[in-house]
Amino acid sequence: MTSSDALEAHYDFLQSARRLDDKMGSFAVLSIGKGQTDLAESLVKEAPKGRVLEIASQWAIFTGWLEIATGQPNAARSTLTKAEQWGEGDDLLRRVAIGFDAYRLEQTGKTGDALHRLEFAQRIPFLHPAQRAYDVIRQARLNVAIGQRRRARQLLDTVPRLIDAVDGEGPPPDCVYWHSRGFLEIQEARVLGELGEGSDAAQLIRASLAQLPMEQQVAEWAQKYYDEATSWEA
Repeated sequence: MTSSDALEAHYDFLQSARRLDDKMGSFAVLSIGKGQTDLAESLVKEAPKGRVLEIASQWAIFTGWLEIATGQPNAARSTLTKAEQWGEGDDLLRRVAIGFDAYRLEQTGKTGDALHRLEFAQRIPFLHPAQRAYDVIRQARLNVAIGQRRRARQLLDTVPRLIDAVDGEGPPPDCVYWHSRGFLEIQEARVLGELGEGSDAAQLIRASLAQLPMEQQVAEWAQKYYDEATSWEA
C-alpha cells in the first residue's frame, strides 16, 4: 500500500466512524476518534501539508464533537484548536472547526463568547450555502439566549431563503454531511420554539425529522429534537 493509499484509507475510516457515531452514539466512538486524531497529529509532524493537513483537521473536528457530546469541553477545546490550526489553509474546515468551538462555548454557558466566535466565522468565505444557513440559525438562537429577540427574528427571517439555496448545490461537504434541508429546518424550528411559537416549532421539527435518513432519525443526537417537539406540544 502506497502512502497515498494509506492516507485515503485513514479518510475512509473517518467516514465510517461518522456513520458509527450516528448508529451507536458518541461514547462508543470516542476512543476511536482520540486514537485516530493522535495518529493524524503524528502524520502532520512528518508531512505538514496538503491532504495530510486536511484529513487531520477533519479527524480533529470529529473528535472535538465527540468530546463535547460526551461532556469533555476542556479536551474539546484543545482538539478543536488543533483542527483550526491544521485547517488554516482550507476555509471550509477552518470555519467548521470554529463553529464547533462556538458550540462548545454555548454548551458551557458562555453564550456571548459563542456568539463572538460565530461572528468571527462569518468573515471566512463559505463554500456551501448549508454552512451559511446553519451559522445564521445558530446566531439567531444565541441572540434569543442573550435577550436580543428582535435581532434573532431578523436573522431567522432570512433563513428560508438560505435553506432554499441548499437544494441547488447538491449534497453538503463530507465534514458537514448532516447539513441537509431536514436538519437545517429542525434548527430553524428550535429557534421558533424559543421565540414562543411552540406549536409551529413542534410541527416543523417532526416534519423535518421525517426527511432525515433513517440512521439519523434514530441517532442518539436526534433524540433531543423529539423531546423538544414533545415539550412544545404539551
